[in-house]
Amino acid sequence: MTSSRWNPIRLRPDQLPLQRLDEQIDKAFDALLSAPWLSDSAGWMPQVDVFETADAFVIEADLPGVSPDNLQVQIDGDEVTICGTRSEARRDESSQGVVRIERRRGSFCRTLSLGQTIATDDVQISHERGVFRIRLPKLQQEGDQ
Repeated sequence: MTSSRWNPIRLRPDQLPLQRLDEQIDKAFDALLSAPWLSDSAGWMPQVDVFETADAFVIEADLPGVSPDNLQVQIDGDEVTICGTRSEARRDESSQGVVRIERRRGSFCRTLSLGQTIATDDVQISHERGVFRIRLPKLQQEGDQ
């Protein structure tokens, strides 16, 4: 059994120009998805979970190999930006024995909009086993108590 690309549009022979347009659009998307900014030399983006409690937001970010000294958290109103660098020494890729290298190195920067202003005076950051936990207290509005 051979596989073929699924195409929801069934074209008649007189509609071949539309098929060519469809192929050109596919090529454009393929080129976009193989763009340099998506290559191995591009930065990386950590995975995060965001939780909300009555008085705070908690962000847990998977950042193995990132030193606490290489992590910055910036707060602007309801937006939190987490930036850092993973700069472990990488083995010489041309050396014998390297079969595959998938872990990305370099800088990252991720901005999350939380929908409520953060109180910047009591942000707490802890880490364990490569997972950073950032507790961001909500700014209490007048009348909230």
